[in-house]
Amino acid sequence: MKTSEILYRQLNRLFHVCAGLLCLVPAAVYVIGLQICHGDTLPVPNKPAVVQPAAQRVLSGPISADIGMVDALAQPTATHTFTLTNSTNASIDIASIRGTCGCEHFSLLAAGKEVQSAKLAPGKSVSIKFDVDLKGQPPDELTKSAFVVGDSNNILNTLTLSFRLRQPYIIQPMHLDVGNVSTGASKSVPATVEIDSALLPDGVFPGFVSDTPGISAKLSGPVRKSLRDGKSVFCQDYLVTVNQPNKIGSFASMLSLNIPTKGKEVDIVYLPISGTIVGDFVASPKTVSFGAIIAGSEVKRSLVLTGSSTDKLDAIKCVSSSQWVTAQIVPNGAGIGKSQNCTLTVTLSGKAPAGLLKTSIILTAGPSEFLTVPVTANVVGT
Repeated sequence: MKTSEILYRQLNRLFHVCAGLLCLVPAAVYVIGLQICHGDTLPVPNKPAVVQPAAQRVLSGPISADIGMVDALAQPTATHTFTLTNSTNASIDIASIRGTCGCEHFSLLAAGKEVQSAKLAPGKSVSIKFDVDLKGQPPDELTKSAFVVGDSNNILNTLTLSFRLRQPYIIQPMHLDVGNVSTGASKSVPATVEIDSALLPDGVFPGFVSDTPGISAKLSGPVRKSLRDGKSVFCQDYLVTVNQPNKIGSFASMLSLNIPTKGKEVDIVYLPISGTIVGDFVASPKTVSFGAIIAGSEVKRSLVLTGSSTDKLDAIKCVSSSQWVTAQIVPNGAGIGKSQNCTLTVTLSGKAPAGLLKTSIILTAGPSEFLTVPVTANVVGT
C-alpha cells in the first residue's frame, strides 16, 4: 500500500473520531443546562443537585371578596371580614396589615379581640376586618388590596376587596378637556351633575367655584328628574366657559362644587379642566430642560417659534425671570408670518449656583399675547 494512501486513511479515521466527539458536546451541555434550570444550583461532584421546594401559601382561606353594590349615602365604608387559618405545622407571626392607599383601614381580630399582631399556632385562625372609606371615591367598579405581613417583613397573603360604588352624586365627564381655545376668544363645553333627590329635596343646584380667572360655569337649562340604580335623582346641565385672552399654552384648572350631605355637612367635589390656548405663534419644544449641568459650564439650548397667524407678527420679545438664564431671538428682532420660523436660543450662565433651578422665559408678540416657556436645570457643584 502506498504511503500516500495510508496517510489518507489515518486522516480520514481521525476526522470521524473528532466529529463524534463534537456531537457529544451539545448533549453534555444540554444535560448540564437541565440540571442548572431545575435545581437553580450548579451540581457538585458526588453530591446531588439541590432542588428548591415550590412556595406554598401558609395561610389558607378565601383571599378575595366581591361584595357587590355599595351605596355611599347609606354607609360611609365598604366592609368585609376575611378569615385565614395557619395550614402549616409551625407557628406563624402576623406583624401587620398594610394597604395601598390612605382610604383603607384594618382590624386584626384574634379570639374575638382586636390585636396589633398575632402568633398563630398550627390550625388556628385569625380574622381581618377590611374597611374602605367611601368619601371621595369615584362611582365605579373598585378593587382594593391589602397585604398580610409576617415578622420578617415577608408577605404571607394578599387580600382583595371588590365592589361597585354608588355615590349620591355624579359629575359627567369626570375630567373636562376643552381642547384648543384661540386667544381673544372663548369656548364653552357642557357638563352634567346628578344628585340624589334625598340630598336636594328642593331641586336647587349649587354653583361651581373656579380657582382660575377666566374659567367659569353657569347653570344651563331646567332641572330634570330621573332614576339611577332605582333611586330618584335630579339632573342639571352646566356650561363651562374658558376665556383666556392672552396666555398661550397648556393650562390646568379646577372647578369645585359644594354638595349637601346629611345634616349640615357638605362634600366638596372637584371637576378638573384642561386645554390649550392657541395664539399667533407656538414654541417647540414647549419647555427648556438643561438636565444635570456641572457648575461653571455655560450651556445653550434652542427651540423653534412658528407663526400660526395669517398676519405677520412684529418682532417677538423675550424676557427671562432669572439672572442666570438669558434668551435671544435669532435673527435678532425677527418677525414671523404663518408657518414661518425663527429660533429662540436660551443660555444658562456658567455662574449659576449649584442646585435645582426653575424659572421661565416670557415671549410677547404685540400688546396682548404672551407665551410662558418653563426652564429647568440641575446645577451640580464640583
